[in-house]
Amino acid sequence: MNRSIVAVAALACCAPFAAAQGNLYLSVADNIGNEVNGFGPFTDNDLVNVDNGVPLFSLSGGDLDAFHVLANGNYIMSSLFNGDTGTEIFDDGDLVEYNPNTGLIVGNYLGIGNSAFATTGEDITAATTDELGNLYFSTLSDATLNHAGGALSFTDGDIVKVDAATGIASIFVSEADLWDDGDSDVYGLHWMGDGTMLISSNSDEFVNGEFILDGDIFRYDLASGIAVETFFSESSFTDTANSHDVDAIYFAIPAPGSVLAFGALGLIATRRRR
Repeated sequence: MNRSIVAVAALACCAPFAAAQGNLYLSVADNIGNEVNGFGPFTDNDLVNVDNGVPLFSLSGGDLDAFHVLANGNYIMSSLFNGDTGTEIFDDGDLVEYNPNTGLIVGNYLGIGNSAFATTGEDITAATTDELGNLYFSTLSDATLNHAGGALSFTDGDIVKVDAATGIASIFVSEADLWDDGDSDVYGLHWMGDGTMLISSNSDEFVNGEFILDGDIFRYDLASGIAVETFFSESSFTDTANSHDVDAIYFAIPAPGSVLAFGALGLIATRRRR
């Protein structure tokens, strides 16, 4: 993929956002020593605020793998094992839309679920949407998705886009372009609306020559293919003796009137993608 070389310039043209307190939520892949910034403990079913440890949402059972809040206020989510919302159980291959006001599942978002894959048992590890409702997701293993345009085969490190208007799926960012070694799973995603995504990985990786821990969340510039900053550091977990994979990510983007420029979060040096 042809990409520009200067990530900082790419971000400079975009509206700035603030890493405001109370806006970042995450879930983790394990249940060992889960405390963030001194708050906790919490489980792999919880989506917690990194500044106070308070859950935005918790499954009653399963392992929360992906989470996003839609424009209508409903949640989309997936679970590594069959998920239990407390009122309903859904399959681990489903990406469900859940109404928090009624406590009921509306259905599978854009029809993405176990029945849409060529083989059963697929797990959705990350999901987010943009302003138009288009879906971006990744899976735990290589998969084939049946969609309005036919069948799309992709790998576990690809980010797949499903067009909300047409139902057509395509590879949005390939595993080969995202990771320097071309081989890692995407564990968390969040669409930032400014040409960047928040991403986490299931393993320590290099992205454009920069080292990313599996407990980090990095901000990825889609135009340049560069990790432009560490948005959340694994060192924020109180228990530093254990590695904590960040699973689901959700960032409540501040309203335009309250936006400030990002602080010094360790801007990563710009490099030409290999």
